[in-house]
Amino acid sequence: MSDVIAIDTGTTTCEILYHLKDKKNITMLLNNVAGLNIMIDLKNNKMFDGNIIFLGGEIDTNQLSCFGPISENILENFYIDKAFIAVGGISLQNGLTGYNVNEANLPKKIMENSKEVIVVVDYSKIGVRNFYKISELNEVNVIVSNKEVPNEWNDMLNQYEINWVVS
Repeated sequence: MSDVIAIDTGTTTCEILYHLKDKKNITMLLNNVAGLNIMIDLKNNKMFDGNIIFLGGEIDTNQLSCFGPISENILENFYIDKAFIAVGGISLQNGLTGYNVNEANLPKKIMENSKEVIVVVDYSKIGVRNFYKISELNEVNVIVSNKEVPNEWNDMLNQYEINWVVS
C-alpha cells in the first residue's frame, strides 16, 4: 500500500517535492500547478514512480492553485498519511493563519483528513497573524522552519508534543 502525501500551495512546500524523488510507493495529492509541473517532470525523468493526483477545482490565477468546494469535495474521499501545509502566519496566540478565506479552507480540510500534519514555514511568518484562521497549533505534529525555535515556543511545543525541525 502506498503512502498518500498531500502538498499544499506554496513555494516552500514545492521545495519538498524534490526530496521525494526516488521514493517508492507514494501517491501525491496536489492543488497547485507549480507542484504538479515538478512532479510531472520528475515522473517523466524516471525519478518518481508513484501516482500523481491533481485535486482540481476553482483556479486562483495569481497562486496558480485550485481551491473551493470542488477541491474540498474531492479531498474528502482521501485518507492522507502526511500533509505538508504552508501558511501565511503562525503564532502562539492565533495558531495557523492564511491570507484569505478561499485558500485557507483547503489546508484546513487537508489537515482534517491527515494522520500527520507538517507545517512548513520560513522565519518571516513566525509570530505573524493573517486574516483567516486555519487551525490551532495542537493540530500540528511537526513544524519545519529555517529558523531555530523561539524560546517562548518551548512550553507549547512540549505541551502538544510538536517537533520543531530546522531545515
